[in-house]
Amino acid sequence: MTPATDNFTIKSLVAIVAMLVMVASSQAQTMDRVELKSIAQSDDNLVQLREIAWLTGDTATKLGGSIVTTLSENQVDSRITLQSVRKHLSDMGVNWGRFNLTGASQCQVTLASAQPTRTAIVPNPSKPIHATDAISIEEYVTRYLLTYTGLSDQELVLSFSAADKRELSAAALTDRFEIEVIGTAKIGQIPMVIRRWRGGSMVGEIRVTAQVTCKTLAAVVVENVRRGQSFGPNDVQVQEVFLTSPQTPIRKLRDVVGRIASRNIRKNQTLFESDVQLPFMIQRGEQVTVRVMVGSMVIRTVARANTDAAMGEMVELQNQRSRESFMARVTGPRQAVLDNGSSQQVSMAGGGSR
Repeated sequence: MTPATDNFTIKSLVAIVAMLVMVASSQAQTMDRVELKSIAQSDDNLVQLREIAWLTGDTATKLGGSIVTTLSENQVDSRITLQSVRKHLSDMGVNWGRFNLTGASQCQVTLASAQPTRTAIVPNPSKPIHATDAISIEEYVTRYLLTYTGLSDQELVLSFSAADKRELSAAALTDRFEIEVIGTAKIGQIPMVIRRWRGGSMVGEIRVTAQVTCKTLAAVVVENVRRGQSFGPNDVQVQEVFLTSPQTPIRKLRDVVGRIASRNIRKNQTLFESDVQLPFMIQRGEQVTVRVMVGSMVIRTVARANTDAAMGEMVELQNQRSRESFMARVTGPRQAVLDNGSSQQVSMAGGGSR
């Protein structure tokens, strides 16, 4: 090779290496990163991811409010391992191909301060209580609703009408207050009667309605999904949502992927437990192999499905000869079992072979 050729070859190799470094750097920048701290403090007994780790990237930041562990009532510290954080992130459904978990092997987390005593908050809404540490009635109501709803201060989002806010802005330094919640709702609109007591006498009463919203992480549909469509890993994401319904949201992707939609769901809607179901093992109109358990015998027959059904559910079947209908438990694709069948049930199923 000539000196000119050698020089060209060296320059080409340098250029290729530089390109590879740029590609690797670009990929590293797109990855979300969670770096576990060795020491951390938590504001309360609900230890959040953002409190124990440095977070980089949109997905990591969105997961920052997720609860990694909960300290018991008298517990002031805890040790969180890197392995437990990895399990927590896996449960949240992160894509490990685009996620990087590093940092200390364990984090010692302690409460920033002792939990404040809540003598002014009791679960009985009709019991008068002191609120000497509350600046306004609104602040007192907020503390009360934390206990009444069971939400944490990170989850509870409160709003009031302008007129109600004016009523609630009154000072609450020395009097006693009694709250009566109207109805049983713990989320959405919660009407309340607030009575002010002074020196053993009631000196005032106001009626307000709190709009209670729960801020939490939940599975959200990325694109429109049709009823009966199977959910894939790219159809849903875990995002921060604001809920005003008592329905239970789905918080983990593993509880969605592989299941089917029980209704039409529009893009960006939060998924609730009632929105998904196991895939059908038997569909209406299919021929189903039915095994009837009678004592020590197993009788096999065939029937037609009158309904759709998933694994473990009961399906309505019809004997094609007698046209009689009966119920059996789904055990697999186009497979069902009639447990402890009586002679009448065996006749209805039309069982023959053993």
